[in-house]
Amino acid sequence: MQTKLLAVSVTAIALLATGCAGEWSSSAYAPADYKSKYKKITAKCEKSGGHGGKYVISYISPEAYDAFTQGKVLPKGAVLIKEGYTDSGCSEIEKHWTMKKTAESDPPVIGNWKWQQLDEYGEITDDAPSGCAGCHSGYKPDFVGTPASAAKS
Repeated sequence: MQTKLLAVSVTAIALLATGCAGEWSSSAYAPADYKSKYKKITAKCEKSGGHGGKYVISYISPEAYDAFTQGKVLPKGAVLIKEGYTDSGCSEIEKHWTMKKTAESDPPVIGNWKWQQLDEYGEITDDAPSGCAGCHSGYKPDFVGTPASAAKS
């Protein structure tokens, strides 16, 4: 019995060490390889006033980057992903938050944006986080804090 328990424990540790503890959800708004496909929009690891006070690094889908940097309304299909870290060096990721601009025909949460929260492995833990829309509704012009909106405040 102890040998079998030891074998199961070793297997579980091996799976965790190789990153197989979970697969990136196919229903997530951002793809698993977002770091290589999306554009980084935070210069460095920074403490977020929201997002549970986590340290964050943010990315945006490439088709939305120019509108974002110019402080314009983002195109339909735009996706942003924010990594939430437990430490100021942004080395221990704890969760992700994503937001996606939907089509006019989709039922909007607010401003045609939908939000998700994912764990560190990309598994969806909340498909409609209630706090997102409240905070983001204050950002102009499009519910996203852009460099242009930050300069105006």
